[in-house]
Amino acid sequence: MARLLKWRGAFSGGRSTDFQPDKEKKLRALFAGACEVIGVNVKAVATGFDTIDIAIDKEKKSHDFYNRQSANAAYDAERDFYKALAAEERGHELILVDYYEYLT
Repeated sequence: MARLLKWRGAFSGGRSTDFQPDKEKKLRALFAGACEVIGVNVKAVATGFDTIDIAIDKEKKSHDFYNRQSANAAYDAERDFYKALAAEERGHELILVDYYEYLT
């Protein structure tokens, strides 16, 4: 929670924010300033394929997380819930793999 409040403070600079679509430069400066304040290095993704690879990895990690939660569940309903979430994440992963293969 403290980190979230730090981000919020860094973004707002202690004042209210007024985001408007035509103020792209202001938004970029705001993010850069926030990253400077909290010491975060922002790294851009090199290609669209890298983005897909990252998304596939996130889906795999989510799938594994929900499977672990399912294995540790105390109740059948809880176990079923986590299994359903794991299956959803696996479906997302397969969609991304298909998309990647289609593009290559």
